[in-house]
Amino acid sequence: MLMKTKGPFVKETLRAELLLCGELAAERKKGAHKALAESNDWPLTIDFKSLPDRIIDLKVDIDSVIKNGIAKDDPIRVGLLHCVSRAGLGPDFSKLARMPFAPMEVFEASRPG
Repeated sequence: MLMKTKGPFVKETLRAELLLCGELAAERKKGAHKALAESNDWPLTIDFKSLPDRIIDLKVDIDSVIKNGIAKDDPIRVGLLHCVSRAGLGPDFSKLARMPFAPMEVFEASRPG
């Protein structure tokens, strides 16, 4: 593939190429996303008339995500809370938040991989 490496429009060419890659990847995933939604009985369209009732039903979870940044029953959060507790820092993140640094066992448990 020939690619312009000098002169005007080099950045624009690279940006256009990156944008095209993203668009192609999104287009290729549409079928997979639809299949995933159908397999989980997720709606493919939004019924805006029933949306307020659905939001009210999810109020506790939405509040938790807004306040804590994560749902309260998220398994990763639950596991991290167990690790914080085992490190002697109590049942929540309040003591850890006041510390200047995290203990190594908490730090290692919070890293992906």
